[in-house]
Amino acid sequence: MYHSHDVLARVHDDLGKGAFENLEKSYGVVFTPDGLLADLDLRAIVPPSTYVRDPMHVMLSGGVANVEIYAFLRSVSRAAPGFSWKGLRDFASAAWLFPGRSSHVKLADVFSDSRETASKSAEIFKAGASEVLSVYPILRYFAEVVVATIGSCEKVVASFLACCTVLDLSQMLKVGGQNDPALVLEFKNACSRFLGLHVFAYGREFAKPKHHYLLHCSTQYEEDGKWLDCFVHERKHQVIKAQATDVKNTRSFERSVLMPVCNSMLHLMEGMQPSGLTGPTSRAMELDATFAAPVSVAARMTYAWMQFSKGDVLWECRSAVMVLGCVSFNGGFGLLVEPLRLLNRPSSTTSVWTRTGDTQAAVLEPHLFRHANAWFTKDDGSLVVLGLCR
Repeated sequence: MYHSHDVLARVHDDLGKGAFENLEKSYGVVFTPDGLLADLDLRAIVPPSTYVRDPMHVMLSGGVANVEIYAFLRSVSRAAPGFSWKGLRDFASAAWLFPGRSSHVKLADVFSDSRETASKSAEIFKAGASEVLSVYPILRYFAEVVVATIGSCEKVVASFLACCTVLDLSQMLKVGGQNDPALVLEFKNACSRFLGLHVFAYGREFAKPKHHYLLHCSTQYEEDGKWLDCFVHERKHQVIKAQATDVKNTRSFERSVLMPVCNSMLHLMEGMQPSGLTGPTSRAMELDATFAAPVSVAARMTYAWMQFSKGDVLWECRSAVMVLGCVSFNGGFGLLVEPLRLLNRPSSTTSVWTRTGDTQAAVLEPHLFRHANAWFTKDDGSLVVLGLCR
């Protein structure tokens, strides 16, 4: 990293804008004369051996997944003359349902005309990290049921599906896979397999430094025993910007900003709790015997920082359930769920289920359930559910 910065610093005043920007891309570093990399005193304090690759930026923030989605959509548009982003927008705007925790993402906006123009101009899929996480399961379903029928797209479909597998495993490591070395190894192997398929499909045309960084994303987990990324850090940018916008006294700018930022965060944290019912609640005396304690129910709940909502489809090992209600009892938490019955499994990430009409009570334990990515109801009442069920 220091070497890359120093090379750019040496030639900054000698190259034209276009040539210098290409050099930045080749090194994978944005040159910032007043940035941390330029601070010579810090180099002894923060040696290169302390650096790790952030999975969010490597994969989702102008990252490998953004590149892969753009390359995939460009290939489809060339192979299928009738394909358009508008058709994809209609596909994503259909009656898809999502976990309550991600229902704020408007997929139609991700495929808007302005995003299409920006993506084609930059030759990368223009979307935020959360948007990419929400949209890739829908695109994978599109690839499996529509694009896979186009013979000339076989290689690009294989590359895209392999990229989706990497994203699946990274999410599993982040939520519930912290103590599973086998999952880390599976993630590393999936990264290598994806890169091989990507090169097979596209050659070096879309190769970026982040494609190489992907091979090092597991290093941080191996060193620290925790899968960390910058999602929370990035969200805090909005808090800082809100406080910094109106500060005009730059002589004490840092103090003027940091004090209200800390106050804002403390105020926000006062209302946070790792587990608890949210929204309107009511007593459910008919459930007291089931949970051997007085029971309250609600449509939404946070448990161990995971959010559950009525109507969510959840994985339980290789089974699936639908949430009917959220339960609190004597310091414990649970769910009322309807088991779903498997009809068929068209692919490893698409399954079709039917509702049983039964109701079961489940006492929650950490990582007992995982959310499905998305689902929709077919005309016959069956549910097509997207996500890696394992």
